[in-house]
Amino acid sequence: MPHDVFISYSTVDIKAVEAICHILEEQKIRCWYAKRDADTGGHWAEDIMDAIHDCTSVVYLISASSNGSKFTLNELTEAITLDKKIFPVRIEDVMPSKGVKLLLTSVHWMDAISPPFEEHVSRLAKEIQQHLIAVEASPKRETTPPGRNADEWLKKGETYRKQKQHMGAVEVCDRPELTVQFERTRLNAGEWTRAQLKITNSGDAHAFETYVIFSEDFDTKWIKPVTVRAGTTATLEFGVRPRTKGEIPLEISLNCTDENGKKYDHQQEFWIEVIDGLPGMGTMPRPPSEGEPLVSEIANRYHNWTYIGKGGFARVYRARKKNDLDVAVKIPISLDESTAPAFLNEIQKWISLDHENIVKVYDYNILPVPYFEMELCDSSLNDVDRPMVCDEAAWILFNVCEGLKYAHAQFILHQDLKPQNIMLKNGVPKVADWGLSRVMDVFTLEYTSPEQIGEKKMDTRTEIWQLGVILYELVCGDPPFTGKTMVETGMKITTSEPVPPVQVNPETAGLELIILRCLHKDPNRRYQSIFNLQRDLAGYLNMNYAESLKLSIDRDDVGRSAQYCSELMLINLMIGETGGAYRYATDLSNYVRGDVREGTRELTDQIRCCLEEGVTEIPYELMEKARVIDHKVQNESFE
Repeated sequence: MPHDVFISYSTVDIKAVEAICHILEEQKIRCWYAKRDADTGGHWAEDIMDAIHDCTSVVYLISASSNGSKFTLNELTEAITLDKKIFPVRIEDVMPSKGVKLLLTSVHWMDAISPPFEEHVSRLAKEIQQHLIAVEASPKRETTPPGRNADEWLKKGETYRKQKQHMGAVEVCDRPELTVQFERTRLNAGEWTRAQLKITNSGDAHAFETYVIFSEDFDTKWIKPVTVRAGTTATLEFGVRPRTKGEIPLEISLNCTDENGKKYDHQQEFWIEVIDGLPGMGTMPRPPSEGEPLVSEIANRYHNWTYIGKGGFARVYRARKKNDLDVAVKIPISLDESTAPAFLNEIQKWISLDHENIVKVYDYNILPVPYFEMELCDSSLNDVDRPMVCDEAAWILFNVCEGLKYAHAQFILHQDLKPQNIMLKNGVPKVADWGLSRVMDVFTLEYTSPEQIGEKKMDTRTEIWQLGVILYELVCGDPPFTGKTMVETGMKITTSEPVPPVQVNPETAGLELIILRCLHKDPNRRYQSIFNLQRDLAGYLNMNYAESLKLSIDRDDVGRSAQYCSELMLINLMIGETGGAYRYATDLSNYVRGDVREGTRELTDQIRCCLEEGVTEIPYELMEKARVIDHKVQNESFE
């Protein structure tokens, strides 16, 4: 049945929407709002645009949430383009945003803030009824919306049809265009090495059954054929072993087919330096002579030892357990009777932390030699190229905040956050080395807060400072405070202001206020909790990812659309925004297929229950299910 009024709102304000709709419909005014009337099995964006087209007027709810929502702004833009009557209604004590003021050249709204609420809405109902009478008395509207010719409107309809086609099947495209990234430039002769290969498809067609073949001077294991969707990158992890030494030309060949079975191939060449095993590689490295008998004893618990490196606290090795699990083993360089108890105390705290964004500790002891065994990761944040893309840096910090938020709930602080302590595993950031700086009573100066230098009380806000330094470094290329000497660096940390990020990298404009708030000398002027910092990062990511999602939809890029929907769903879940999470989970279910689609629909139902019951603290099981689905989507495990 046709409706009279479309209600534009932020999902946070759903209770107000339901109350307004109830009163209007008692006055025989037919209302349409997304949560009730959109087809949850279809695509909300299309339903919303159709509903705006069919209505005679739009009730636009002004609140803090709708002021910051691109979705309500888009709805308002569409309504004005179609020459709809707009009824702005203020439901919170906030002024309309600049975007709303620009669209409504004469901003006059009805206040529904103070009681009695029912009287305000009843007055709104009378104004709507008067408008309906005027519309009925006027000549019938043209089927083509005012301000647009028929060709333009048909073109818009064709765009909707293409989007809908993508939800049901993969579009037939032109051809795949594949390129390869292989970052290894040096390998050890005759030794297996864990490596990664990135295949990017910049073409207009999906690449199915993509086979990777190395030239005959290299052996490989565990390379499986993959599908690389148009406009995406697939990452393969595998083993590689050179057969001979020297400067060896490596040719990587890719063979794939498009969805019509047509075959394509691509070759790329790389020069690889193959050398004899480096000291400490392939066998257990020789520690100081006085520790050799003890290290030899612990070596018997593992095999395939590989030396990774040495930090200020410990030597790090990669090793394989008897159950074939690869782990990282850290052996402290210098523990004695005075520091061993502190070591055990901090490791016991660390092992109690069980979270996706915290490196897991599997085992530890001080006999026969102090050591601990932990989750093996791919690299650390210190290894990434800088400056990073701002969205990527914000996403990493957002997830680091998720781990810290969990630890703080257990009353556990890290207090030595730096890129070397943030590990990456399959792209997921994980915080490591909990409490180890306190064992040795040392900190890395560039990431030290003013209160640490002044030996004042440290708390959550100390870590917020350190996160600000890390984010600044990731997007600007260098830490904000550096000097030729330790004294000069320390003086800058305590007395100097950082160069504004936007002066170093203009792309940081959206992050600058967040970074500078983290870097206030006065802890009381920083974010007062990790959650508050995470919420602002979420606002930045929501805005940027939502814009990227819109672009991917405009380009008919199903793979990218699914990835952005999945990330937006996760972001909103992590900060307890169940309304946003429900919207993106619903959209995601339209892009994925098979088991992933079924899992996404189940997740959507669970999120809807949380939304209806007002739950903002998302259950652990639901978060884990969301992470599993996101992992599958990001790795293109759905077909």
